[in-house]
Amino acid sequence: MNKLISTLFLLPLIMNLSCTRSYMVKSESTKVQIERVNVLAVAYHRPDYAPTEHDDFKVKDRVLSCQHPEELWNDAVKNGSSIRECVNSIEKGQATYFYVPAIQPYLELDQEEETNPKCLKTSLTKIPLPREIYYLAKPIGQTFDDDSMGCYSSSFSVKTNEMMSTPTGFLKKKIVLPFPLSRPLMNSHDLSLWLMVTTFTILKSDEKADGRLLATPVPESVCRVCFKNDAHFDEKFNRKLKPVFWP
Repeated sequence: MNKLISTLFLLPLIMNLSCTRSYMVKSESTKVQIERVNVLAVAYHRPDYAPTEHDDFKVKDRVLSCQHPEELWNDAVKNGSSIRECVNSIEKGQATYFYVPAIQPYLELDQEEETNPKCLKTSLTKIPLPREIYYLAKPIGQTFDDDSMGCYSSSFSVKTNEMMSTPTGFLKKKIVLPFPLSRPLMNSHDLSLWLMVTTFTILKSDEKADGRLLATPVPESVCRVCFKNDAHFDEKFNRKLKPVFWP
């Protein structure tokens, strides 16, 4: 009887947690609403160590090492033709994935969801996600006539499925990807762009985001470290290279 009472007591708590746990990192610094992202200037940070409470980069041997989005999805690009054929063929409906808040987070297809397109079960069962995204963007309220863009970051949480600071196997956040696509994916670049836009869309769908892309301003010096391997970063930062905005 005592076990039954305990279970009945915990059930509402568990249900409440499953509805309120966020997969987006939101802090006091995450205060800027982004209106447009320059998709030509996006970089990912996906370290293999757990985040610290404050500044990862003050810890010895931890550096801001960013990669181009296409590097994160190398496996998807290698299998690009079958993935493109699959997602291009989905004429109506949606695909349900679980957000997995690992040190290196990812989406995992819900294999038990009967409405999921069958071709995804063989072509795109897992979608790696960055832990932090650095990008050039226009915040809401800034005019498009300005000569430069600001640098911002948004992050995914590694603690989404925890209850009372303890990881669980039953609190799972569902992510729904809508179909059909706005246009067919014709090549590997289109596929990478779709995955990038999907990543931003997921962040906007978080209940704490309320349909907005929320970001933390990044100092130019830090931004330049992240984009150090981008030979055209200066041109993008100063808009000498015409930006391509999303949405």
